[in-house]
Amino acid sequence: MHPGNVAYSPASISLALAMTYGGAKGATAEQMAKVLHIPIDSSAVHASWHQVLADWQHTGGHYELAVANKLFGQQGFAFEEPFLKMTATNYNAPLDQRDFAANAEAERRYINGWVENQTKSRIKNLIPQSGVSRDTRLVLANAIYFKAPWAKPFLKAATKDDDFFAASGKVKAKMMHGSLRAGYAKVNNLQLLDLPYKGGDFGMLLVLPNAKDGLDKVTASLNAEKYASWLTALHAGNVRVTMPRFKIDPANSMSLKKVLIDLGMPLAFDRRAADFTGMANPPNFGDRLHLGNVFHKAFVAVDEKGTEAAAATAAVMVLRSISGNKPHVFRADHPFLFLIHHRKTKTITFVGRVAEP
Repeated sequence: MHPGNVAYSPASISLALAMTYGGAKGATAEQMAKVLHIPIDSSAVHASWHQVLADWQHTGGHYELAVANKLFGQQGFAFEEPFLKMTATNYNAPLDQRDFAANAEAERRYINGWVENQTKSRIKNLIPQSGVSRDTRLVLANAIYFKAPWAKPFLKAATKDDDFFAASGKVKAKMMHGSLRAGYAKVNNLQLLDLPYKGGDFGMLLVLPNAKDGLDKVTASLNAEKYASWLTALHAGNVRVTMPRFKIDPANSMSLKKVLIDLGMPLAFDRRAADFTGMANPPNFGDRLHLGNVFHKAFVAVDEKGTEAAAATAAVMVLRSISGNKPHVFRADHPFLFLIHHRKTKTITFVGRVAEP
């Protein structure tokens, strides 16, 4: 994870790459499956996401969660019908035919406008300039917008300036204060607090190292097994909470290409060796597709009322030619990790770190 304040959406990235995986074959698919920690049986992956997306729709009117997927494909390019059917059926991702070959820049602005609209203007300029080209043939895009009130809001009158021990030194921050019943645990030199949102379907898991400079060690060891162990360790308790308001709103999107290659899926980005013939299988080898880049951007804002968050991911395919009564005390006055998660499916929708509120 990058230093300083950062946020991203594992759900958004996973959705965009799961759709991409639906068109991968052979060793390309095997590498993607290993990196994404998903079964090699792609039909099981798509069915699982279909169920998760259905579960997310049962908001009970307590929170707002909007998920949109879409394929932006070069008009006249022959995409495989089973691939288009799979993305439409499981991800509700229709094909929007565009003309990158004639005007890539106009199409980039069009896709960015779609993302901005889906995220209520929280995610702007997802695909940077030169992020698509005349050789782009498909952009698989996901956008997520989430807004939820806390089950028990913090009193705004209780918020006051207080010290926050940031990596750069002690700073003043708007610190919120409240007492509530929530999931809490102490494990391995850190505290866990699962703040519930109204309705109880979602929570924000806060991970606070005991050491003021201990966050890098925590993030370096973060994986699916660690996350699962944290959820198991939680128990209901009364907690006195102190935490800062914060907003993470990066100006630029991040490229995930190097990260994904380093994690172990270089074939997908290899213009000579990538196998996405399940997506498109033109007779001319030079017209076959590889993954050019994956762009991602996330916004998260937390205050006394609750949380607003948004994220978007675009995978760009290009031609080969280029407890007890005593309350616990949870005082987040130094860098911490947060994970917004759906409790039933155990899906992490957003994750990030607050180093300087």
